[in-house]
Amino acid sequence: MFRRSTMRKSGDLGGAIFEHHVIPLVLLAAAFLCVAPLPHPFWPVLAHAQTSPDNISAFVDVTVVPMDSERVLRDQIVLVGEGRILEIGSSKVVRVSPGAHRIDAQGLFLLPGLADMHVHLVEGEVYFPLFLANGITTVRNMAGGPEMSALRDRVKRGVLIGPTIYTAGPILDGSPPVWEGSDVAITPEQARSAVEKQKNASYDFLKVYDNLLPAAYDAILQAAAQAHMPVAGHVPPHVGLQRVLDAHQRSIEHLTGYFEWLQNDRSPFKQSNEGEAFPHPAHLLAKRQALVNWLDESRIRQIAEATAKAGTWNVPTLVAWRNMTPHTELEAAWKRQARGTRLPCCMNGGTRIVATVLGTGPLSVVATLFGSSSRERCTMQTHACWWGPTRLTRLSCQASRFTRSCPTLSRLVCHLTGHSRLRR
Repeated sequence: MFRRSTMRKSGDLGGAIFEHHVIPLVLLAAAFLCVAPLPHPFWPVLAHAQTSPDNISAFVDVTVVPMDSERVLRDQIVLVGEGRILEIGSSKVVRVSPGAHRIDAQGLFLLPGLADMHVHLVEGEVYFPLFLANGITTVRNMAGGPEMSALRDRVKRGVLIGPTIYTAGPILDGSPPVWEGSDVAITPEQARSAVEKQKNASYDFLKVYDNLLPAAYDAILQAAAQAHMPVAGHVPPHVGLQRVLDAHQRSIEHLTGYFEWLQNDRSPFKQSNEGEAFPHPAHLLAKRQALVNWLDESRIRQIAEATAKAGTWNVPTLVAWRNMTPHTELEAAWKRQARGTRLPCCMNGGTRIVATVLGTGPLSVVATLFGSSSRERCTMQTHACWWGPTRLTRLSCQASRFTRSCPTLSRLVCHLTGHSRLRR
């Protein structure tokens, strides 16, 4: 993994978990990229005069995909040494030391590693080869115990080859907890104690879940702020989306809470049962599929603006929506053409959203993050119109077809990203 010599505040990237501007590189073999290169950017260069040439690798004649906009930089030389990007520039500018390890990268593409922002490493390192082979060099594990912290640290020390791991501890839930092994918080005192315990266990962030009640949820957010621990997870149904946004929860998973907030006055789901407990994940309940029939879509812009103001990221995990969609609708969606459909997203135009595409197996949700330290940007691509014939293209195409089968979901995501419609 390679790191550029820039820093950003903790939590600027989606999962509120990154303290360093980490830019692992992925080398891809592709036939073409369907965009013309724009003018070369200014690249901060880390002085590398003291780095031994024997420790420097040079990617020569590589095409760089910087991911800060839709452009490619052709015929570049990228120098990497001691785990850091030392220099990027054209062959006319960058000099390769005689002792450096030269890698002939002509016809290949170099781009920042991808981050899967919602994984459950049930089998731990078994998934690692698949992640790395598909260009995923960072993962955010959404629940774990001491064994996950140990796995994270083994990767960090270089004992085990795998993606950088940021992990939550046990899920913070109310009673009864949806999942065995969760930390149960019914009272504010229990909530504060659970946060302190997870802080002392060195987990990277906290995950809140469905059966939390407002008093315990508020206590978790307050204690987390004092402990400097980001909070991610679901919108607990009894807490509600507005309260979660007011608390500036760092990320929301599966778009939980949005369809509930958008219910119109005639909706039978408008009033919730305050005594209801959720034995299964609330976002997967059969009744949630019916929420789309009672939406007040005129309020989408309002909640999108509130989300942007709160600074809350969303991780849509389209695979969860696919699992809730009747097979007949999915079959119809696969038959629709989805050529060139995408959802571009600029952070100055909407809320922060981490892109997700559909796949299978442990890569069923591939979340891609792109950004820069000078201005936050992200591009959500549900169809790879310029990636070339790569694995990501096939995964993205599936996501495109799926979102087109769910027009309301598409409109919600478009508004959240600052765009009112799908661009063709």
